[in-house]
Amino acid sequence: MRAIRAKTKLSQDAFASVFGFTVHQTRQGEQGRNRPLGAMRGRRLAYVSLFSMLIGFVFWYRGLAQGGIAGVGQLQLLQPFLGLILAAAFLHEPVGWPIIAIAAGVVLCVGGAKRFAA
Repeated sequence: MRAIRAKTKLSQDAFASVFGFTVHQTRQGEQGRNRPLGAMRGRRLAYVSLFSMLIGFVFWYRGLAQGGIAGVGQLQLLQPFLGLILAAAFLHEPVGWPIIAIAAGVVLCVGGAKRFAA
């Protein structure tokens, strides 16, 4: 938690307000006491249950129905590389040439699979 806060250059107060924590919870997390306190347990479970699983699957399956499984399903292979791009852009994570080369190879394979799937 401290590394993320340092990369985003947010104070403990600002970090806590952005992510819906209290300042006490932010301090606990930075000191290695990562056990969620009180209502935070329920918030984490609700987030994973509602957004990550339910709502995410609704949009994913709607996209599969509209575009076809063979065409749209290949796009899921690009998700880790989009995560790398976002991590590099917003968290300033180092991305070396081997990662870029592998990402380019996967993008070419996905593009070829989409081209020949139709």
